[in-house]
Amino acid sequence: MSQNSVAGLRSRAWTLFILVLMVTLAVLVGQIGPSWAQPHQNALRDTIGTQVPTPPRGSTSTPSPTTDPCTGRVLLQESLTQGGYQGTTDTWIHSGAATFPQPKDGGLRLKGAEGKSTLIRFELEGVPPGANVIRAQLTFYVDSAQDTRTLDVAAYRVARPWSEAQATWRDADLGVRWGTAGCNGVPADRTDVADDTITLNCWGVYRGFDVTSSVRYWLQHPDENYGWLLKGVGPSTAEYGLGSSRNQFQEYRPILCIDYELCGHTATPTRSPQATATPTATPSPTDTPLPSTTVSLIAVEDTYISEWEPSANFGSAQNMRCYANSIRKMLVRFDLTSLPVGARVISATLHLWTEPTGSATVNLNVEAYRVKRRWDEIAATWQMATAAQRWSTAGAASTVNDYYDVLLDTQSVAAVGHEYFWNVTSALQEWLRFGAQNYGFLLVGGAGTQVSYTFVSSEALTASTRPRLIVQYSTVPETTPTATPSSTRTPTATSTPELGTLFVTVYNDLNRNRVPDVGEPGIPGVVVQLLNSARLELDSQVTGEDGTCTFAGLPPGPGLRVKINPVGYLSSADEYRLYIGRYLAVAFDVYAVSSAGSVGHK
Repeated sequence: MSQNSVAGLRSRAWTLFILVLMVTLAVLVGQIGPSWAQPHQNALRDTIGTQVPTPPRGSTSTPSPTTDPCTGRVLLQESLTQGGYQGTTDTWIHSGAATFPQPKDGGLRLKGAEGKSTLIRFELEGVPPGANVIRAQLTFYVDSAQDTRTLDVAAYRVARPWSEAQATWRDADLGVRWGTAGCNGVPADRTDVADDTITLNCWGVYRGFDVTSSVRYWLQHPDENYGWLLKGVGPSTAEYGLGSSRNQFQEYRPILCIDYELCGHTATPTRSPQATATPTATPSPTDTPLPSTTVSLIAVEDTYISEWEPSANFGSAQNMRCYANSIRKMLVRFDLTSLPVGARVISATLHLWTEPTGSATVNLNVEAYRVKRRWDEIAATWQMATAAQRWSTAGAASTVNDYYDVLLDTQSVAAVGHEYFWNVTSALQEWLRFGAQNYGFLLVGGAGTQVSYTFVSSEALTASTRPRLIVQYSTVPETTPTATPSSTRTPTATSTPELGTLFVTVYNDLNRNRVPDVGEPGIPGVVVQLLNSARLELDSQVTGEDGTCTFAGLPPGPGLRVKINPVGYLSSADEYRLYIGRYLAVAFDVYAVSSAGSVGHK
């Protein structure tokens, strides 16, 4: 070998050695530099959205979630408070009374087979000019159901003006007929394609429509905002009631939630509560202004369990998997300690993103349930809930001990790289208002085609797609006036209440809408028992002539129950759980019907 060849080999060897040395140094620098937060520090990591230093040993505080400066949120809901939003118009129309406007009694109606439909419109306020609408959701409180049948309901964009006071099945306004009765003319009355279609299958829950396309259109064409028509589609003749903008309880009035992006701008709408939102006044059931706040929480625990890998734990993975026919299930939990005890939850949605990779195009119905028992992110498997305790039935499948079989919501998942959200309001109400234990959510793939979707977990590097819980709630000031029960059920302010004062009203719900309307009398002489968690009687009162009674000096916290059994009235349940907040005067209405019906509460 020539000297030139030897010199060339030596030169290449030194070059290779230098490259290896540089790579090694880069790795070492990365190891001693900032590191990603550990699974149980997700909330801390999420507030920064990038890399965070390894936290010191010992207890550390967790900052509140920060707000993305490029995004905003507008929440529109009718308010009686001076200066509050007053831009909602709604009514319902009935084919059986085609020429008569329906009463404005705090409720809206839906019935299949062209029976009853609802019209609703919002003035679009608070969205800055030029903003890009990411998502818009129209949410209703489903306050009644005539039976247990399901009803598919579609939301269509209305194409012509209509009158809240004069609209009927035949007419859009006085003397002005619909193109086709029931606002069914296409395209003269409404669009042919619905913004969204949902299935109603129970009452006492919040349900939402994705109305992003209509809100985007109206922001570009504000003169064409005539609201939505909600109507039953399909053969079902089931009937459901919804809370209207005139409902006496603000939290049961319809909500239009608009999320938008506006990077490079500093404009913030007056009604866009964020995680650090300034509370805005909203009326309580007694029309006393209450603060309302919206927060965004990051999951503190999440994982999935797999029947195909019964002993495997996936708690540290950057994704979660959900497979049809309950083969793979997801578990997600959020820390709610930053929310005030006894908060009244107005709405709560669980947001999950599917990963951007994959090619699945078959729909998978993913159902959300509330978990009944403790589980551990780093130990949960198909067989075990924690390192020391098994699930009662493998796969967290026992409705007795593992999860509550009351369905919170179902979403049809059909795309990768897409955000999906579940209405979990009733679960948050149980946890915050009634003091139930928070063990998080179980998400299950429904029966059908063998298809799987992968969701982003809280360990993912991209902060914006980690699991989130968006909660809107109101709180009661610590100095709420006490009330002297009266026939109008409006407490009279007198003085600061005793600790945990409870006002109970029992009334005859003549129209069965679960709202104490004018003309519905209180029921006197009803024995109301106050029970402890062991169902032992602590106290009892008899309702007066106006159907009211009062319990005072109650200890704060969960565990108390009210029991009634009015003579001559039917009831499907006669016990109601309470949460008594500190210095909180609780209004508690109980309704009864004198024939085939049920007793319930607000």
